[in-house]
Amino acid sequence: RFLLMVSSIEPRKNHLRLLRAWEALRMRGDRDLKLVFVGSLGWHVDNLLQAFTPWQERGQLFHLSGVPSGDLRQLFAAAECVICPSIAEGFDLSGIEAMLCGGAVAASDIPVHREVYGDASRYFDKYSVAHMAETIGQLIDPANKAERAALQQRGIQQAQQYKREVIAPQWGELFEAVAAGRYR
Repeated sequence: RFLLMVSSIEPRKNHLRLLRAWEALRMRGDRDLKLVFVGSLGWHVDNLLQAFTPWQERGQLFHLSGVPSGDLRQLFAAAECVICPSIAEGFDLSGIEAMLCGGAVAASDIPVHREVYGDASRYFDKYSVAHMAETIGQLIDPANKAERAALQQRGIQQAQQYKREVIAPQWGELFEAVAAGRYR
């Protein structure tokens, strides 16, 4: 059993608060729950990597990078929950990828997440470790199996609008409008 976050490792992605929320879940009794980060190292990560180290040494936290697409899809599908905790974000494709794989998503309550994920995600305060832990805990609680399944179904539907066959014609129309001088 594991939680999954997929993004570059950098401060605005909010890894440290997710780490603290995961620790809180473990303290509440979910000792077997692991944490998996997938992504390359960004900037200003020394403190974060130091916080990872004790958990990595115990085999409870994993940091992976360069994961092939097929393996990443398996991680999305197998995770108890995919977490998108960013403080600031431009789009956050990882939540959509998780939804397409049938994963349950919990995300920070920022405008772009609300716009992109709609009602297919559970949301938490990006600055509150306690609220993040509570939201994730409720989502992965076996007693909430039906709610989780409904969220996953909404996710599959929500993510359809971002598939290539839906997006490509829109980009084509935009490029044609720009080339014709109709878009400024």
